[in-house]
Amino acid sequence: MKRPFDTFLAPMAGVNDFAFRLICKEQGAALTYSEMVSARGLASGNAATRELLFALPEEGPLAVQIFGHEPALMAEQAAWIAADFKRRGQALALIDINMGCPARKIIKHGDGAALLTHPGLAPDIVKACRQALPDTVPLTVKFRKFDKIRHFGFAPEAFMPRQVGEEEILNQVQDDLLSGTPYRVSPSSWEHSIGCPRVEESRADANAEARAAEATLHFAQDLEEAGVSAIALHGRSARQMYQGRADRELFGMVAQTLSIPVAASGDVFSTDDIADYLSRGAAAVMVARGARGNPWIFRGEPPTLEERFAACRRHLELLAAYQPQHLITLRRHFAWYFKGVRSASALRVGLNQCSSAADFGRVLDEYEEALTAGGQAAATQAGSAPTAGQTARPDPTSLEGVG
Repeated sequence: MKRPFDTFLAPMAGVNDFAFRLICKEQGAALTYSEMVSARGLASGNAATRELLFALPEEGPLAVQIFGHEPALMAEQAAWIAADFKRRGQALALIDINMGCPARKIIKHGDGAALLTHPGLAPDIVKACRQALPDTVPLTVKFRKFDKIRHFGFAPEAFMPRQVGEEEILNQVQDDLLSGTPYRVSPSSWEHSIGCPRVEESRADANAEARAAEATLHFAQDLEEAGVSAIALHGRSARQMYQGRADRELFGMVAQTLSIPVAASGDVFSTDDIADYLSRGAAAVMVARGARGNPWIFRGEPPTLEERFAACRRHLELLAAYQPQHLITLRRHFAWYFKGVRSASALRVGLNQCSSAADFGRVLDEYEEALTAGGQAAATQAGSAPTAGQTARPDPTSLEGVG
């Protein structure tokens, strides 16, 4: 994060394939991130996980986000990524650690936002990764704000019943992290064995919001002291998922307090949102859901209809050339590119039947012809053969768009 006032494509699972990253870069994104990559998946040699690191030289430096909770393993895989990029001659912008993903399938293993429940572990992960990485590779962390109903001291192992053994209580911990329901855990053998203090948080506490803000700031300061080059803060808690508004006031406080760059994340859908974050001290602004189907947000101007079709065809061409096994993901991407355009629902019907490059190309051609003709009926006919459903609020159990 060397240049101030940059706009970045935020890491998003199921969205940031190499083709979409390149299109965003061409539209002005100063930096693009990979999808979030499992450190344990890399360590096990999982082919699908390693495939997430594929990049084209034209993309320029790529930021890679990893997730996990084991310091040694995280450090080992961060170093492996740096070495792999060097071996391939691919520029690596930075390694980012995900400490904010709220998806249940992530936090149940103690990863992502679950690390906020054990703030002492996060600096250990940072220190281990920083020591393992070359000095030339910046290390950053992206995390969410602490919740006003804060859960203290639960180690990542508390999210893994196979290690702790009291599944009912642990499921309650997971549910409460997302729902915000206050709970109290009485002392037990497992609680003492992992060193967890009793949780005595109450929703009724009038100072809860202030304490959450203070905890968020302290967490950021701990990361800075541990050696991160920069942080990115999403102003929602894990419990909020994507509900409500991101806390920009909290972001401003953190940005103005830390001496390292602080990037903003959350509710960035327009140039006005970008400008507002910059006015609050953001060193960069990360665009996530606001970029889905809208790479033009990085140039600050809406696209023409012709540009929408051009982006789809470029996305199709790139995937067909390098990762044809993932062509089906174009169903959702094309649906996003044309969200709000006349007869887009008819296009989606057709996209859902597409599987080959020829299918997608044909449906695009028919949809373009129908729009040019200006007839709703024609567009409906064209849609008889391909997309994915309209963009909706992310499912709490889904990883799509999470980073």
